[in-house]
Amino acid sequence: MTTVRIVYQLMLADFLERIRRSSFLITLGSMVLLGYYFLPARSANYVVLSFEGHRGNYNSAWVGSAVAILASLWLSLVGFFLVKNTLERDLRTGTGQIIATTPVRGPLYTLAKMLSNCAVLSLMVAGIVISAGTTQLVRGEDLHIDLWALVSPSLFLTLPTLAVVSAVAILFETIEWLRSGLGNIAYAALWAATVVTTVASVAATKHISAVLDDMTGSLLPLAQMQAAVKAAFPHYGGEVTVGPDVRVGPLQTFTWSGMQWSAEILLERLSWIGIALIIALLAALFFTRFDPARDKRRLPAAHASKENGQAEQQGGEHALAAVHLTPLATTPSSARLGQLLWSELRLMLGTVPRWWYLVALGLIITTLFAPLELARQTFYPFVWLWPLLIWSQMGSREARYRTHQLIFSTAHPLLRQLPLQWAAGVCIAFLAASGMAVHFLISGDGASLLALILGALFIPALAMALGIWTGTSKVFELVYLFVWYTGSLNHVPLLDYMGTSGSALAVQMPILFLAGIALLLAGAWAGRWRQLRI
Repeated sequence: MTTVRIVYQLMLADFLERIRRSSFLITLGSMVLLGYYFLPARSANYVVLSFEGHRGNYNSAWVGSAVAILASLWLSLVGFFLVKNTLERDLRTGTGQIIATTPVRGPLYTLAKMLSNCAVLSLMVAGIVISAGTTQLVRGEDLHIDLWALVSPSLFLTLPTLAVVSAVAILFETIEWLRSGLGNIAYAALWAATVVTTVASVAATKHISAVLDDMTGSLLPLAQMQAAVKAAFPHYGGEVTVGPDVRVGPLQTFTWSGMQWSAEILLERLSWIGIALIIALLAALFFTRFDPARDKRRLPAAHASKENGQAEQQGGEHALAAVHLTPLATTPSSARLGQLLWSELRLMLGTVPRWWYLVALGLIITTLFAPLELARQTFYPFVWLWPLLIWSQMGSREARYRTHQLIFSTAHPLLRQLPLQWAAGVCIAFLAASGMAVHFLISGDGASLLALILGALFIPALAMALGIWTGTSKVFELVYLFVWYTGSLNHVPLLDYMGTSGSALAVQMPILFLAGIALLLAGAWAGRWRQLRI
């Protein structure tokens, strides 16, 4: 079997397995829907891609470039969480052990997995482009479809970006300390540092230069669009809006002819594909080929199997020893419920290192003694970011460790185990924010204290509902990081579950989050009920 055929077969098998998953369809549907709202109608009261109330007519050139910018910015984040599971899945299903017995070399394996990631994300981009063409016809501003103008921005801007994302996902999976939730947070921080900082700098300088070292490629179409706006409207001041914003004043449109591709631009964009290939090959240096002697993920299981084998060998003749069964209590006592709650807390905190507690204690003390506004705006948001990896295991722990048959066979898993798991998450939230709660109580800020209480109830409910329905922790990590960044740091009232801004408290967002908590708990209960019936 030739090298190309090996890579192709590995890639194809992984690709076909992924696109059958519900997570792929959900993400694809979400991106298609987001692309539709990214191109609002002329009569809409909001804008997404606008230059001081100016935008191009919805022809194929403008629509294709707009969705390419959207896909480059958002799929570079969402796509990472979607594809960062291929090595873990091979390990969990036993496919990795089979591959380890074959002559497939590490570089071929990581390269095939990177190409599989690219194929999955490229199929998603294709769906977005098709949806964009449909949206162009629905908006009705230009009914002529120019395939090259519609497709070329995604082809040269978005796909190289996603190739790098695909390779980085493989690299993170092969490096031990980056393959877990810590790696997800690190990538989200890296994405924010590159993408969000770029968008913020554009908004601040009001001038876009066609920077060729921009991985997302979003500055290239924005620079050409801005130049066209300046030529069509001499009074244009240079402000750019990339993201949802309330429209103020009338909307003025013009006809944009599309991207002007030069050899320099094409060469620069293709160079990112070469960088992605280098990253994928670099990942092979850290790839352990699922060897339990080199991969610490396998050490506990291997050690347990060894101990079990020794126990069976030494105590075989005592295997039929007398067994005493204790009858189950018909009604649990309050002491037993407290013991179960303590057990849930121990499960959630069992793998937390000691230095984690030191940082958490430092945040509690800082929020307690710092000036109120300084604590609220600067330290308070990080109080509920620190336990993210603890909350993320809620709801999905049973699927991850394959203990669902054991947990679901206990007495009253819906009425006892599920509420106590949520209560354990709430306890962690209250403990982490205890310094801020005391500060609000002393200062008499009842509205902020109410928002804190509801936030402590909201986060574990969100984690548990998403964990139960998706069976993974990554969805919660992605959703929570987005909500935390937009709500807590940027004070968007609709997502400010912590009440860090006066505007969120003024519009009574805590009351809306109370309704959201009820819906999330109902969703978690329905999801667990469904799991018990399967």
